[in-house]
Amino acid sequence: MLDLKSDPEFAARVEATKRRQLGQPASREGLCLVIGILLSLVGAYFLIIPSGGAADFMGRSVDVVNLHRLYLGQTSSIVGAMFIVAAVRPR
Repeated sequence: MLDLKSDPEFAARVEATKRRQLGQPASREGLCLVIGILLSLVGAYFLIIPSGGAADFMGRSVDVVNLHRLYLGQTSSIVGAMFIVAAVRPR
């Protein structure tokens, strides 16, 4: 019977597979963290500066809150927080 554990080629393949499997979640966690931070920053921008440039009938500038920008900021912040939580959750 062939003993696979004593075969050096098999042991090298197993070791390479373990290294690949151990390295893969870290890169996904890092990617989730970067995406989460970027989405949170975009969301914060739209939540902090929700006014849109508008003009009244006289041509004067009026600060009007743009609800679409508020919704976009809220959604981006929530999705960003979800990505950050997915990246830093304990295993």
